[in-house]
Amino acid sequence: MTGGETVARLERLGRRDPSLAPVLGLYETALREADDRSWDAAVEPGPAAAGAPAIAHARLTLDPAVLREWTARLAAATDRLADGAVAASAARLDPAALVLAAVRLDDAALESLARAAGVLPETVAVLAHLAALPLLAAVGRRLGPAPAGWTHGGCPVCGAWPVLSELRGIENERHLRCGRCGSDWAAPWLFCPFCETTDHQQLGSLVLEAAADRRKIDVCRSCRGFLKALPTLKPLDPRAVVVEDLANVELDVAALERGFERPSTPPWAPLPVRAAGARARM
Repeated sequence: MTGGETVARLERLGRRDPSLAPVLGLYETALREADDRSWDAAVEPGPAAAGAPAIAHARLTLDPAVLREWTARLAAATDRLADGAVAASAARLDPAALVLAAVRLDDAALESLARAAGVLPETVAVLAHLAALPLLAAVGRRLGPAPAGWTHGGCPVCGAWPVLSELRGIENERHLRCGRCGSDWAAPWLFCPFCETTDHQQLGSLVLEAAADRRKIDVCRSCRGFLKALPTLKPLDPRAVVVEDLANVELDVAALERGFERPSTPPWAPLPVRAAGARARM
């Protein structure tokens, strides 16, 4: 799925469910920006270390002027689509600190930024996630691909949990996919990415009766975690991963209704990301 196909997929989703149109429009804005390769210059790879995501050993350069222009544009798009006052709220936030907190998966820092600016924490969390996507796309391009033999459930490049797994090709090989940087890493069939159990008695799947395809929900009875599993003929484009995550929200609903949930704590949090730029050191 190319960048143009990804945007077209978002537009079809919006037509199918108009209630999702505002949030899909925001993701379209962020994903279009994520295709801009000028963000790649902000990511400097570092020496790899076993057992840690690549971003923990890289160096990011956060240009406050670039980030302020981008977050203002994103906030303005939010206001146009949702009739809110996000742009005024965003103007009270330090864009470098906002993006760095999102990249580091640092919820405490995001809450602190929200309190200091007098902005609702929920607004800051959504804005931060979307504002960080172009930089994280650059992280995926500059620091990927995932190293062979990665055995952890979290993303080997940016350190987030996977948002879905691909059941790829006629062999049904299982690959975990990151919704932030788009990374792709192989995983055994009997493996929970969240608690890393391989106990077949604790692992299972849920299948929706209405699903005519091979989509399913991988579940773990040990940690009560779940992960959407989608059949694919070939790897999804990195930017298409987040779109397919949004497109299959009914699988999330089905899992939640049955008492499964995604972990509230990231695998590495906060990530020890090194950053240069005015007021970006946290």
